[in-house]
Amino acid sequence: MPIISYTPEGADGPLASLEVGAKYDTTYFPGDLNEAPYFIVFRAKKRFKVSSLADTKVAYKSVETEFGTERGGFESIVDVVKAGVQAVGEFASTLENDLGISISQPAHSFALPVPSSLQTSYNAQFNTAELGQLGQTGRQIAENFQSTGSGNLISDLQNAVNQSNVLEKENLEGILTGLGAGAAGAEGATSALIGLLTGGVGGAVLGTVAGNIGTGALRGLGIARNPHIANVFTGVNFRQHNFQYKLIAKNRQESDTIRDLIRNFKYHMAPDYKAAGHVFSYPSQFEIILRAGDYLFKIGDSFLTSFDVNYTGEGGPVFFEDTNAPYSVTISMSFVEDTIVTKKEIRQGR
Repeated sequence: MPIISYTPEGADGPLASLEVGAKYDTTYFPGDLNEAPYFIVFRAKKRFKVSSLADTKVAYKSVETEFGTERGGFESIVDVVKAGVQAVGEFASTLENDLGISISQPAHSFALPVPSSLQTSYNAQFNTAELGQLGQTGRQIAENFQSTGSGNLISDLQNAVNQSNVLEKENLEGILTGLGAGAAGAEGATSALIGLLTGGVGGAVLGTVAGNIGTGALRGLGIARNPHIANVFTGVNFRQHNFQYKLIAKNRQESDTIRDLIRNFKYHMAPDYKAAGHVFSYPSQFEIILRAGDYLFKIGDSFLTSFDVNYTGEGGPVFFEDTNAPYSVTISMSFVEDTIVTKKEIRQGR
């Protein structure tokens, strides 16, 4: 087990070592896991803004020392320290705001074997939408739309309409039916389409079609409108990863490791109070590293959303006689990534 040093001004008790400021090493379970070629590292880390140092105010008491004011004195020394701290904060502000690089402090790392089930999944969300005749027309126009750089949207849309086939006789009849009585002829249809695409700017006022009458007429003619169904992309969900382990201790040291592992995961999963209990600070993030070569995948920084512990992993209470530690413990963990996967993340190995 790593030796953890902690200052007496901080928290105390069994969770004192989990506070930011303590020094940590990676703990392996089982104890000889570091000799194995494959394992997973779960590293909890707390994010914080180093840029806040840019506004640091250093308090000090003016004293007369042997250095004296003629040699700069204590006040000047503190001013130098303050300037240095603020310079670090300004540099961090550039990293965070301009380059998108956030600073974090690692807390504790645990290495566990690769579980028997190691899976990931990718998703793209689509909704089925009925574009209708007008929607299909709009899609055709969009495919031919090119900005001329003139700043005249109406003129660019006019060119896109003219380059599409929407003004051909059969298409025009369908468009006119959809637009209602407000548009007549090719010129009226074009004007109405542009009005629809621009929210009414420079376009005609669209008429309405009585739904029931239109439906009855189509039924009587034995025809039906083509709804022009399309898949509309709506976004990407965050990936989730689940890990299940059955941990059996071979000795007291491994029992202690299991105990500390459980405490750490619980601790870093939980939020903390801020502002006299009126708001929460975010839980720690976990960096999950697969030490198993280049043929697998990477996992983005994640939050621990579920942590289940069963202290009777053998189906009943089995404990070591000398320590009263459970012989077998099963844990189940669920993580959700903090960023979605785009082509950029795929290129980076996600």
